[in-house]
Amino acid sequence: MNRREIIGAACTVPALLGGAAAAAANSPRSPLSFVSAEAELEAFARMKCALQPVDVPLWYFGTLYAQMPDGTSTPLLGFQGLEYARFERQSDGAYRMLETMTTCFTDVVTGEFIDEFRNPITGQLNKVAANATSGESYE
Repeated sequence: MNRREIIGAACTVPALLGGAAAAAANSPRSPLSFVSAEAELEAFARMKCALQPVDVPLWYFGTLYAQMPDGTSTPLLGFQGLEYARFERQSDGAYRMLETMTTCFTDVVTGEFIDEFRNPITGQLNKVAANATSGESYE
């Protein structure tokens, strides 16, 4: 399976996870609180995905830059990816975060998926590969 097939397949999954969006849309709203470490952790979980134990899809994109020897920055390559994250409340009040993600690299000018890029500092041609993780767990 190539990167385009991975991204294409991953983009069909949000339609299958409509229940996650519905659960988030129907949950009661309250302001974020940062008055304690516990409140900050809950605020992070709410901003990252949801307090309910449901998979929430996230799409991200950006550009990676290099700091040049003269102090300027120059774009190296772009990236985009899709992630599904879930927070599960533990018996001690902590959260466990589970996530699955796929990230691909892109040309900064064309936006096309790439397999290699030329490092502007060294001039070296570097190989890049899509990154895929499944079921990563953080506590």
